[in-house]
Amino acid sequence: EEKTSDYMGFMPLCNPGGLWFAWYFSDVILMFVILFVYSVLSPISSVLMLCVFFLLETVYRNQLIFVYDPSNDAGGKYWTHFVWYVVVSMFIAQLTVLAVLSLNESTVAPLMIPLIIISILFWRYVSAQHFRVASYLPVVECHDPDAQFEEEGLDYGFVQG
Repeated sequence: EEKTSDYMGFMPLCNPGGLWFAWYFSDVILMFVILFVYSVLSPISSVLMLCVFFLLETVYRNQLIFVYDPSNDAGGKYWTHFVWYVVVSMFIAQLTVLAVLSLNESTVAPLMIPLIIISILFWRYVSAQHFRVASYLPVVECHDPDAQFEEEGLDYGFVQG
C-alpha cells in the first residue's frame, strides 16, 4: 500500500500517470520557431538545436514506450496540427529574416521575396494534399492493405493524379 500512495504530494514511481502532450507539444513548437528564426542569424544555433532534438527524441521515445500509460495516445491526430505549426513558424522565420535584412539595408533583402512566395506555394500544396489524406485514415492503418494489394498485383497508377 505504501508503494502506491502519494508521499508529500508526489505521485508514486509505479504510477507515473499520463504524459501531458499539449505541454510538451508547445515546447517543441517553440523550439522549432527558435530554430527557424536563429538558424539564419546565428548558424551555431542549428547545431545546438540538433543536439536538443536528438536528446528529446531519445528521452520522449523511452518515456512514451516504457513509462507512461498509452491510454491518452491521440493516434496521430496532432500530426496535422504539428505540420501546420511548422509551416507557420517557417513563415515567421522568413519574415523575421526579411525584417532584419531590411533594417540593415542589405542588398539581398529583396531576394527573400521569391522565397516567401515559394513557401506560400508549398503551404498551399501541403494543405491541398497532406491534410486531405491525413484527415481520413492514418498511415499505419493504410500500410497493411496496401502491402496486401501489392502482393495481389493491383496497380495504383490512378492515385498518382
